[in-house]
Amino acid sequence: MRDNYYDSKEFRNILRQYEEARDEHHSVFLDTDALTDIAEYYLSQGLTKKASEAVEYALSLFPDASGPLTLKARLLLMQYNDAKQAAEIADQIEDKDDLDYYFLQAEILIVEGRQDDADEYLEEYMEQTEGIDRKDFILDTATLFADYNEFFYARKWLLRSEETDSIDYIELRGRILYGEKRYEESEEVFTRLVDEQPFSIFYWDQLAAAQYMLRRYNDSISSSEYAIAIHPSDSDALLNKANCLFALNNFEEAATYYHRYTLENPDIEVGYLHEAECLMNSDKGADALQLLYQAEHYVREDSPFLLEIYQDLAFTLSRQGDMEKAIGYADKAMHLEGVKEEMLVLKGHIYLENGHHQEAARCFMDAINDSGHSSSIMIRVGTSLFDNNYIPEAYKILKPLLTTADDNWDIGYSYLAICAREMHKNDEFLHFLDIAVRKNPEEARNVLCDLFPDGMDPADYYQYALNQQQQ
Repeated sequence: MRDNYYDSKEFRNILRQYEEARDEHHSVFLDTDALTDIAEYYLSQGLTKKASEAVEYALSLFPDASGPLTLKARLLLMQYNDAKQAAEIADQIEDKDDLDYYFLQAEILIVEGRQDDADEYLEEYMEQTEGIDRKDFILDTATLFADYNEFFYARKWLLRSEETDSIDYIELRGRILYGEKRYEESEEVFTRLVDEQPFSIFYWDQLAAAQYMLRRYNDSISSSEYAIAIHPSDSDALLNKANCLFALNNFEEAATYYHRYTLENPDIEVGYLHEAECLMNSDKGADALQLLYQAEHYVREDSPFLLEIYQDLAFTLSRQGDMEKAIGYADKAMHLEGVKEEMLVLKGHIYLENGHHQEAARCFMDAINDSGHSSSIMIRVGTSLFDNNYIPEAYKILKPLLTTADDNWDIGYSYLAICAREMHKNDEFLHFLDIAVRKNPEEARNVLCDLFPDGMDPADYYQYALNQQQQ
């Protein structure tokens, strides 16, 4: 909890010395505490690349210093979930009575999936250790759990704090509300915080994230732009703005911001993947393919993006006419847990796109049968048929499913609407369009946007289509 120190003249002077020297490729001699403070400041602002550089510079001067070693281990945990290497670095720390060392050990337990053990470990440490500031310890523990999206434990520890008027408490409450999907409440908290601290990159990023989840993309872009104006290399702001532009189907500008994100994070797969998806949506398959290969190169086996990378490679290679390689990536994806039927649909899509109708039919039927005639799988088959221009066949699958779906179902209505339109069933088109824009505006934007003026909000699609039909 160093925000007040980071705003002090003392720290700003140290930071200025460091940045001027690094910009001019000169050495600067600062003690290990100062360099650790600089790295922690960058980390608090979401500038992980700069934090890593500061840590490595500190270790080049002080190889055994506990502060930089601790922070290097934390970066490995936060960026790569690499508990094994982080533990190896932790073993190099000489001062194993230091509070930061205990927090690092708890952090390793969390990354290993041992949240209960981490909670118990910190509980015992607090109860058995004299001389620690319990107020700070409680908030620091709650923050640690929030850093890893363990919001049950974060709230448990936060509720023990009596510092309810402190900035640190309010900030953490906003983060926990976000993690609990209470986005409007989180937005309120961070709106208050940016009013009080308008130069905090972190607060603007948190506000932008909440607005993104509320689908208020233009507001979210505006918040990200404030963060970028403060620091043009802010990775979170660059990625969030790119995601908003992508959601608005502004693929060209989104690709620019994904590329800027990748320049700051060249060994992380996300930027390559999403820039490729922008190019795929702009019919630049060959360029997209190269980016997807880079994403595959950097992706880790435990990455949540691994499946998406394999799927996109399969789709892109299929569109390029390389069916054999496309099927290979679909098979790779099929080995991931819990996606067998979805990948059978993908294989069917690839076969159909390349004119192998019998193989496509066999994959589609296997997917449907293996899933127990799952509605979601059958809708995937219907959308694949639509994408391959088998409109009546797609309509035949989608209509009975969606006309009998329960009120909570929100997938596929946009596809059924456009099928009805293509088949000149205009009343059905309006009926299913109305359902689509109310239940799933994101799907409506993605599937139907070409039928409407650029930038039109999906909420306005129905009235526009109705007016067009009445003319």
